[in-house]
Amino acid sequence: MTLKEQVLNFIRETDSVTFAELQRQFPEFRDGDFSMSAAENHILWVNMTEEAADALTELREEGLIVALPTDVLVYFIDGMALKFPLAKRTSAYKTPHWAPVVWRPSERVPEKIRRVVNRARLDAGLNPLPGIERPATREARR
Repeated sequence: MTLKEQVLNFIRETDSVTFAELQRQFPEFRDGDFSMSAAENHILWVNMTEEAADALTELREEGLIVALPTDVLVYFIDGMALKFPLAKRTSAYKTPHWAPVVWRPSERVPEKIRRVVNRARLDAGLNPLPGIERPATREARR
């Protein structure tokens, strides 16, 4: 079983997974040289292997998992946090800021949030999440 498949199964079994949990479960999520970010200097996590970063990126791009903002206390409870200032906005920063997230299976994300995530995915040129149709264009509605 590939790391990607293992991570997807773990997220589906657990339902809401932090990077701290991924680090404890999979050695590929620690002691690497790769990081994930949402925008310039908007850091999601650091020190993972290329294989781990690719697995999450592919699962996200395929619409199988969704990263949702979470309270930093979730990471404190898990015993790990990044030593960057917390991100307070979704746009780029001049210096690194941490945006704590949890990974959830897209099919378990509430419908209202799925629509918002889907809109952002479409704006980024990604396919819609499974189960949500691409919105009709104005021409198609006429």
